[in-house]
Amino acid sequence: MESLRIADFAEAPIYDDWLTYDSEHFTFYFLPDTYVADNIEAIADDHEAVFNENVETLEVEYDGFITMYLYPSAESLYRATAREAGFAITEENEVHAWWISEDEHQSLATR
Repeated sequence: MESLRIADFAEAPIYDDWLTYDSEHFTFYFLPDTYVADNIEAIADDHEAVFNENVETLEVEYDGFITMYLYPSAESLYRATAREAGFAITEENEVHAWWISEDEHQSLATR
């Protein structure tokens, strides 16, 4: 069984239905018709800038790719993952976070 869906919730469809955007170090997954969809290039640029700042500050090299799932609300994150806040799965280089608007989103980890 791939998934068990008790009730449909438009903001948390199966991941196969999400859009993707690749930048130098990230693959972003997000839903159409959301703030993220309308601003994905700027969001990716911000993530790349913070990534580069962190790598430089920590004096490390990182050649891997990070997968980011950006949910349009805290509720959609919860319904899709059963978690109330963003989280990372470090072994998979994967991050799940809600991203509602320019001013309402989870941290980029610096700036």
